[in-house]
This record gives sequence, C-alpha cells and structure tokens, in this order.
Amino acid sequence: MDHLILREIGKIYRSINTFVDFLYEPLELKKGQYQFLTRIYEHPGINQQTLSAILLLDKTTVSKAVSKLIQKGYIKKQTNPEDKRNVLLYLTDKGEKTCSFLIRNEQFISNVSNQGFSEEEYQHLLSQLKKMNNNVLPLFQEAKKRDREQLLKRIDHSDLMRSSQKTTVAIIDIHHPLYESERNLRNKVLLRPIGLPDHAWEKKDAISWHFVAVKADKVIGCFVLVPLNTQKNKTQLIQMAVDTAYQGKGIGKLLIDTLKQFCRENQIEEVCCHARETAIDFYKKSGFSIYGTPFEEVGLKHRHMRIRFNKNEWNE
Repeated sequence: MDHLILREIGKIYRSINTFVDFLYEPLELKKGQYQFLTRIYEHPGINQQTLSAILLLDKTTVSKAVSKLIQKGYIKKQTNPEDKRNVLLYLTDKGEKTCSFLIRNEQFISNVSNQGFSEEEYQHLLSQLKKMNNNVLPLFQEAKKRDREQLLKRIDHSDLMRSSQKTTVAIIDIHHPLYESERNLRNKVLLRPIGLPDHAWEKKDAISWHFVAVKADKVIGCFVLVPLNTQKNKTQLIQMAVDTAYQGKGIGKLLIDTLKQFCRENQIEEVCCHARETAIDFYKKSGFSIYGTPFEEVGLKHRHMRIRFNKNEWNE
C-alpha cells in the first residue's frame, strides 16, 4: 500500500510531539517553538529568511514565532553591522540554558527511536528519508505559489498515469527476482492477520508454480499452484492474496483467468482449493464448485472447492 510509509512517519511525528509537548510544558513553549531555539543554537546569527528555509515555514509564521520568543526572553535580535537591513538572531542566556535541556532531550528521543538499528541500517534509512524529502520538497515549493488549480491538475495527471499502468500476471518459481515480493505479500495479507509467523506456509514453494500480479514493478496479488501427482494434471490452488490497496479491483479475477489459460495450455484436469467462507462467492463466480463437507483450518471455516477442465478445453 503506497501510503503506509507516510502513515508510519505520521505516527512517529505524533508520538514524539505528544511526549515533547508534555515535557516542555513548564517552559511555556508552544508546539513547534523549540525547533526555532535549536536551529538558532546550531546557527548563531542566522537571519529569519534562512531560518524560514531550514524549517520549511513561511516568513509570516517565522516572524510571529520569533517575536513571541523574544517576548519570553529566549532569543534576541542584533543588526548586522555590515548590512543594517539584515537582522541576526541569537539566543539569550535563558535561551542557551533552555537549549541545553532541549538538545539533551532530543538526543534521548533519537536514542529511543534508533534502538535495534545497526549503523548500516541507520545510514540506509537516513538516506531513504532524504530521498523522500527531496521528492516531496517540490510540493512545498508549489504550495507556496498558492496556485491551487495547477496543483489539482498535477494530482489529476498523476491519477491518470497511475491508472494507465497495466497489471500483468507472471508465472514464476522460487529463483525469480519477484519471489521475495510474493512471499512478503503472502505474509502481510494471509499470515500476520491470523497470528501465524512469516514464511510458515512455504514447504511446497519449491515444487510449485507461482502466479504473481504485477503493477509498476510491484507484486499486488499472487497464489501458489501445487501439483498433486507426478503427471501434474491434478493441482491445488493455495495462498491466494491480493494487496489490500487493490482488493475489489479485479486482480483476483485476472489471476484466475490466467490460471484457467495455464491449465488449458498444460493439460491440467483439475484445480482444487480450500476456500474460506468469505471467498466462496468469488470462487463460484470463477467457475469453481463446492464438494465435500465444511471444515475448519487455522481456526477459520472453509469449504472444499474445485474447477475441472475436460480434454476439449485443452490447447493441444
């Protein structure tokens, strides 16, 4: 799901904000004001224009925040002797003392956040976040132009480009580069929601065909087709999974249509499956029929289902 990373970043931001707001309550620093102090601490003599650029805030917001912090005695202004139009910002003694407290706490939060990361993992994450920041920075710059109509046109164009990316189905084995992505999707959609450990259902992967639906180089759907006999004409469909962002958009149907064509081309007589109750209607619409009695598997109600192909349907 494309937006999951941004949602996780949002959670991190809100957690830290809640912690910081509580900790800094006695200082009478309102939300976000402490970042002005730490930046001025790091860049003594910085002007408001540069401070605005570093914090990605408009000049009006910076000007108001600076005025309030001057009133509270945290920072002071000095005129640049070389350019009297250029006003420089410095911390007062109160600001210096407060900043030592802020930086100590910032280091504590960083230590907590970085627990469990190796140096290599930390540097890789930092690199990826910088890349993401560079990607979204133009959005900030465009928003500053206040041209809402142009931004909406860009969003519409992005939607059009995304929808035009065709979804294809590939049939792969465990040595294919897409196999790892398929495994991750099965873990996320099938195993974790019912409390099973990752990779718990991979014993038959090596002998099976793997059908993966791919959109823009991303695996968004899959299933595994296991041969049940040496002739490989009796098979079982297992672990059908579609990324939650693409469910209800025809990906399952596309996978089953590819399966049917594959069976006709490879003289497969039967495909059976264990269908969860919630998936029975989907399989019925795809040509599968119920047989046998209901049963439970991994704590969920299932039905035996199958689809058969006669020789007249085979592509000789």
